[in-house]
Amino acid sequence: MLAIDFNDASIRAVDYVGRMLDGRSAGRVLIAMVAKGLPSGSSALRALEGAVPEPELHGDADCSKELVSAQELIQRAAARLLGCGLEASQISSVILPDCGGVPQSLLDEAHSAGCDTLVVGRREDAHLHHLLLGSVSSSLIEKASGVTIWVVA
Repeated sequence: MLAIDFNDASIRAVDYVGRMLDGRSAGRVLIAMVAKGLPSGSSALRALEGAVPEPELHGDADCSKELVSAQELIQRAAARLLGCGLEASQISSVILPDCGGVPQSLLDEAHSAGCDTLVVGRREDAHLHHLLLGSVSSSLIEKASGVTIWVVA
């Protein structure tokens, strides 16, 4: 599983995974993104999945904008992987609601999808960020069980 967000570190992680697999491997990549502020069961997320009509409530409209941005980012990541030689059949994606924090949402999805590796990018200021607030990669390493975490610098 390849976890991405709107940070340059994600692009480095995408490129790293693309180089590692470079079309020679039968590996599969699940691109995952946690939409912060998107509650579980959001009508915007269900609409994106095709389960319900587009939402009309203002709050859900705000979520819809974030979901569209997330979809665009996932499409750009998939295009980079295709450019590295992966086949479209090797790439899938998911947008996750923020349930229990980004690290927990990613780990839960990795387990439910049967992923054995979770790849994240490390922000340049991750050390300072970790000292002050904690970081997603540090939290993933701390909480991970049954999944290998790759942190791409």
